[in-house]
Amino acid sequence: DVPGQGSLLNNIGLTYQDLGNFEMAQRYLFQGLEKRKLAGDSMAVAKFLNNIGLFFYAQEPKVGPELREAMFDSAMYYYNKSLEIVTLLDEKKDISSL
Repeated sequence: DVPGQGSLLNNIGLTYQDLGNFEMAQRYLFQGLEKRKLAGDSMAVAKFLNNIGLFFYAQEPKVGPELREAMFDSAMYYYNKSLEIVTLLDEKKDISSL
């Protein structure tokens, strides 16, 4: 099923991130996001966007100074997208769980 595939891809992405393979991590995180969008699960999309924000934030100290601001800006972009969805869903109790 599509939601299950999205979760699986997200978990693979997080595993690649833990292993230090950031290119593969990013690929799988975004594939998982697309599957969740197809499934129409807005709360899961918000959580996936938050995970992608965490991914970019985690990269910030690992890159050269010329890329740090871009990583931070990317993290903030995905955090804010996640927050927008949760706010639109009026799921205030879920904001802290992102």
